[in-house]
Amino acid sequence: MALLRNDPHPGVRHDALIALGNLERPSRSDDMFDDRFVTMLVDLYRTDRDSRIRTEVVKTCRLIPNNSAAIRGVLQDALVDLDGSVRAEALGAITPQVVGGQPKLSFEAARMTVVAALKDPNPGVRLGGVRALNVFGAPAREYLPILERIRDSDPDALVRSSAQLAIEAIRRSIR
Repeated sequence: MALLRNDPHPGVRHDALIALGNLERPSRSDDMFDDRFVTMLVDLYRTDRDSRIRTEVVKTCRLIPNNSAAIRGVLQDALVDLDGSVRAEALGAITPQVVGGQPKLSFEAARMTVVAALKDPNPGVRLGGVRALNVFGAPAREYLPILERIRDSDPDALVRSSAQLAIEAIRRSIR
């Protein structure tokens, strides 16, 4: 714990996080992790600025069987994290490949965060919002006009092309 909290080297903190996760792992894969461990994960996501640490926290939150409001909050915020690797890991929480074959994060739970991201001045955050709408598919259909505006006028080429892909994916899922 001391290394995870205090070491100045991100690689050491990352290795400490992996080791702690292995130590905390329940004996059966479908058993819940201890609430103290989950609280530590949430705090770590909120306080550690290193993207490798935040990515690992999001991956852990996505894969463990626990599904608390705090975990969903981390996953929701990670969808629009400034770092692309964190955002990419969070997208896995809204696909059915997570624990139990059910998404851990619903469109309704993420809606406000995703919609706010579409207006963010940071192109990476806007990209996170667009990609989340793409993965959510049909439930995001009411945002097609916003995605069309983004496709036509966003200053970032990657955001514009991702908006086009999201439009196509949502339309396919509606059919």
